[in-house]
Amino acid sequence: MSLIENSLRPFWVPGLNRLSGKPEKAVHGWLTDGQYQLYSQVEQDFFVLNVPDETEFLAPLGADINRFASAAFESVCQIEQSQKLPRSTAWLVIKSYYAAFFSAHAIFRMLGGGVLQMGANEARCVTEIATAYGASKEHGVSRGVYVFAYDRNQKSVSFRRITSAKAGAHESFWQQFSERMRALRDEVLGSTTAPTLDNQAVSVKLGELCSNLHVRL
Repeated sequence: MSLIENSLRPFWVPGLNRLSGKPEKAVHGWLTDGQYQLYSQVEQDFFVLNVPDETEFLAPLGADINRFASAAFESVCQIEQSQKLPRSTAWLVIKSYYAAFFSAHAIFRMLGGGVLQMGANEARCVTEIATAYGASKEHGVSRGVYVFAYDRNQKSVSFRRITSAKAGAHESFWQQFSERMRALRDEVLGSTTAPTLDNQAVSVKLGELCSNLHVRL
């Protein structure tokens, strides 16, 4: 086990390692299936879904992790310089970017959060269930790019729409991922599940990652 893996494993969502089989339904599918409850009013840009049975959410989360991790590995395996066009590097850069992009999505979800595009179908389903619980206001939930976070203690998943008009979908994702990595950097320093020196080294690496994510060329 690598030093980074040893320090970060305690921050994975508890219960992921107990999943078995091949989950097919992703988080988008979980939203449309409606296997959750609502105990608070939904807003256009924010809502909280309660999950009495955590497996109902962890299985779709695991499916997303598998999907993004597989896409990352497939992208990495296809990064190969063309013998016929040795100076052609643009496509290699694009493949490298998407390998990093998919990897970051998988890591984000392993930590219990992520960013997703909520379409009209998902927004409508959440609004309909909220209405059934008497928790929907006039306009219901809006579609758009959301950041979500799972709270095991509260057995809930919160969703907040990213409303920045200037940032595109990819830029919005990297902003949210960077914020989560900065928080993780501090959490690792306070952890006692790995040797202190190892945690300090991992925290430094996470800090370097955050700095690189904010470099503008």
